Amino acid sequence: MPGKKLKLGRMLTRTWLEGAIDGYLASYQEGEFDKDAPELIHVSWLLDDEDAIYRRLLKLDPPGNPPSANLRRKFDDGNDLQARYIRYFREMGILYEEPGWDEVRGLRRVDEKHGIIGHIDCCIKVPEGIYVPVELKAYTSALYKRYLHRPRVDHLHQLMIYIYLFDAPYGWLLPECKDDQSMNPTKVMRDNDMINAALVKADHVWERVMQELK
Repeated sequence: MPGKKLKLGRMLTRTWLEGAIDGYLASYQEGEFDKDAPELIHVSWLLDDEDAIYRRLLKLDPPGNPPSANLRRKFDDGNDLQARYIRYFREMGILYEEPGWDEVRGLRRVDEKHGIIGHIDCCIKVPEGIYVPVELKAYTSALYKRYLHRPRVDHLHQLMIYIYLFDAPYGWLLPECKDDQSMNPTKVMRDNDMINAALVKADHVWERVMQELK
């Protein structure tokens, strides 16, 4: 009727839909949470202290809550970013590909000597005729501006281990702003001191683990 306010039931619909989506994502994440728990030290763990890595390897702490549904959405957003740049690099003819590689999880690399595993987003062919790793990151506008001229230390450490695992002289850190798709590729040269510090940490952890398992 003219002039009559239409009741859309917005809050009820929003609450039901959020609950339905979050319930699905949370249950999916819970199923995924332990399936891929590595028996090696994941690259991302090397940012923790030795005691934390040791406890994770031996599963000494009770399992925490599975990652939230919101975290799943963030990872999926990152996967969308990765898929897009993989398509760009493939069309440019510079993408490194190998049989059986998982475009979502990335290029799997294992360093058996130090017991480390990592998944590189992708690798590209650079003008020198070699392939180097690319680490993709999606930032909010605020984070993008904050790290425009000074990359995040944890992201540098992560890329540095990928540079080591791929045996490259350098790599590219490629952050993109979620809001306007601005990008700021940064060439990161190999830093052997940083790499060696991470490898020593991994070795110390494995020494403790082997002592515990004797």
